[in-house]
Amino acid sequence: MRGLGGRKGAFVLVRVNHGLRALAAGLNAAVIAGVDAVVLPKTDSAEWVSEIANAVSELERERNLPLGRIRFLAQIETPGALQRLPLRWRIPG
Repeated sequence: MRGLGGRKGAFVLVRVNHGLRALAAGLNAAVIAGVDAVVLPKTDSAEWVSEIANAVSELERERNLPLGRIRFLAQIETPGALQRLPLRWRIPG
């Protein structure tokens, strides 16, 4: 990840909520210039992250932001979710 130029190497991460309505509102607020990553709580599948990545890409395009600049930090919070995720995975984008 890249830090903000004026922040002396600091990263700006924004945590969004998991429910669909809260997630939509959170992404709408978080996808702005200067945000380095979105923190995704309760992640239970790579497909979920992929859907969110697609939504973020749409917002980046609409807002004339560099595509793919915002990264994701997926929080795996249950043993079941951990078992469903491959050891290494990458979301195209």
